[in-house]
Amino acid sequence: MDMEEKIKQSLKVLELTDNCSMKDIETAFRLLVLKYHPDVCKEKNKIKCHERFMEINNARIFLRLYYTGGFGASGQENVKKTEYEEYMEYMNRYFSDVF
Repeated sequence: MDMEEKIKQSLKVLELTDNCSMKDIETAFRLLVLKYHPDVCKEKNKIKCHERFMEINNARIFLRLYYTGGFGASGQENVKKTEYEEYMEYMNRYFSDVF
C-alpha cells in the first residue's frame, strides 16, 4: 500500500475528507473515541469496540505524522517509535487482561 492509499484509508477511518486540517483530525478523533472507547462503547462485543478504537487511534497517529512532516521522502518515519510502541504494548496488555 502506497502513502496516498494509507492517507485515504486513514481519512476514511476518521470519517474526513481530503481537505481537512489538523484541527479537523483532532476533532474527529475525539468524537469517535467518545463513541468507540471500550469503557463507554454501547455494543455488547467490547472486542469490536477495542479494535475500532485502535484503528481510530492508529489513523490519527499516521495522519499527524504525515501532516507534521514525520515521514521522509522514502515514506519511512523520521520520529522515534518508542512512545507509540510503549503505548501499543500497554494497550495490548491492558485489553488482554480485560477480555
